[in-house]
Amino acid sequence: IDFSGSYEAIEMAKEMVLQFLDNKYTCELEYDEELIDVVAGKQGKTVRKLQEETGVRISIKRAKNIIVFEGSKAKCEMVKERYEDILLGYEGPGVEMSVPERLLSAIYGQGRRNLNKIEDDTGAVILQTEVAEAESLRGRKLSQR
Repeated sequence: IDFSGSYEAIEMAKEMVLQFLDNKYTCELEYDEELIDVVAGKQGKTVRKLQEETGVRISIKRAKNIIVFEGSKAKCEMVKERYEDILLGYEGPGVEMSVPERLLSAIYGQGRRNLNKIEDDTGAVILQTEVAEAESLRGRKLSQR
């Protein structure tokens, strides 16, 4: 790009071009398919919260198990690190708890309200799994910083 004009105008234009280019940075992070609920958060809550806090555009490519971050390099790398910390908290075995099938609806609550409250209060994520015709709840505790 060639610039012309006063020294101040050229310096200002160069700075604006650099800022524009900095905001076009993209990076990616792979995640395990079973952690999609952790990656997105309840109804996309994690994605929305991080986007609002940082201004970074976050998109989840479910077919490839990749999270894509777009924005300034510094902010993209910061959000990527936060996701790495979140995902690290879910490595290793989770804890499984068998629950009588007749009690699942009471534990879930209307619209999953009871499970959402437990997750909000504890930082755990609770997933429903089926194991040999029995219902189970499985979750992992978020690492606390």
